[in-house]
Amino acid sequence: MSETERTKPKAAPNRVAQAQAQLRPTVVLVALFLVAAAVAGAVPHSTGSWLPLHLALAGALLVAISGVTQFLGVTWGAAPAPRSILVSFQRVLIAAGVVLVAIGREVPIDALTGLGGTLVLAGLVLLIVILVGIGRSAIQRRLRPAIVAYVTGAGLGAVGVTLGAVLGSGGGGGYYGQLRDVHATINLLGLSGLVIAGTLPFFVATQAKTKPSPRATQQAQFGVQATMATGLTLAVIGSLGEWPVVTTVGLATYALTLLVLASLLPDLGAKQFRWAGPRLIQAGASIAWWVGAVALAAVHAANGHPPFSGAVIPALALGAYVQLLVASLSYLGPVLVGGGHRRLTANFALTRSWVGLIAGNVAAIAAVAGLGSPLYVGAIAAWTLDGAVRAGLLIASRVRPAPTPAA
Repeated sequence: MSETERTKPKAAPNRVAQAQAQLRPTVVLVALFLVAAAVAGAVPHSTGSWLPLHLALAGALLVAISGVTQFLGVTWGAAPAPRSILVSFQRVLIAAGVVLVAIGREVPIDALTGLGGTLVLAGLVLLIVILVGIGRSAIQRRLRPAIVAYVTGAGLGAVGVTLGAVLGSGGGGGYYGQLRDVHATINLLGLSGLVIAGTLPFFVATQAKTKPSPRATQQAQFGVQATMATGLTLAVIGSLGEWPVVTTVGLATYALTLLVLASLLPDLGAKQFRWAGPRLIQAGASIAWWVGAVALAAVHAANGHPPFSGAVIPALALGAYVQLLVASLSYLGPVLVGGGHRRLTANFALTRSWVGLIAGNVAAIAAVAGLGSPLYVGAIAAWTLDGAVRAGLLIASRVRPAPTPAA
């Protein structure tokens, strides 16, 4: 054995199994938040479209970001898994905070909303601490762009959540409108957007069972992230100063940079689509919705309207982020169930859902037209039922014998 081989760092033993065990409760919690969002979108309540969007974005998406960023950091970076008690505590802080904010807004009790926002903020701070630890101990340095995006996104989320807690507790005064736009910009394009941008070049390759694109160099990924952050900053400055031109330039910059991000994804062919099918198409559709929603926000700003008004947030929430979340879970679900190569292959086939793909996009189109329509309720019901049935079959497969090869 050479001196280089003896001194080369080794991956932590059992790290993948530990990371999978930590992610499983997170996936269950994400599914519960998605179901709650679907129900809230169909039944009467006092906060209108805010509640289902809050449960989908601050609930399902933020909980998923918390768990998946840690999981990917450990598995892709060959880092030791963080302590389970920290992971569990961080997950509880986010989930409990989201629920308290929802109750506080519905009742309404401003103090409860403020407490919930404080818990979510504490959960984001703890997430940053965990991610920094993973980044420092990671052996695979190619993961650096993702870790930087995750930590930056969580940091921006802490700012956005603080603003949300202030606004939801009755604060903001004469600057309420500007701060509301800043809150939406930071959370939707900073927290969610940067984390997704840091993940896509690696995760699409994983989904498609292919190598990351040679175009997705560290320099290119950092450049995309920096340009997105620049566009985000301009949009925030424009909203605070009520300068529509600055806001428009920032959002347009962000939207154009998303096209560059798409160019860093791996080239996909018939083999990849035969393997992943609807999962890959749903991921691609979510990116198209993402670009379109941000471009529409830029148009709103150019016309002197609040950028995240009208169809923008439903398009981002359902068309972009929830669709991408579902596509990601349809890959992670079989991985977390495990059970050997044959069961894994069978479960990957199980989660290739054309029903979910069609229902998800119909739901997004209907949401843009207005939450609560019969088309929206029907599409959400079909999407939820399809996901619930497939999730049940996945869970049941853990106790069934593994499929035997054909004779």
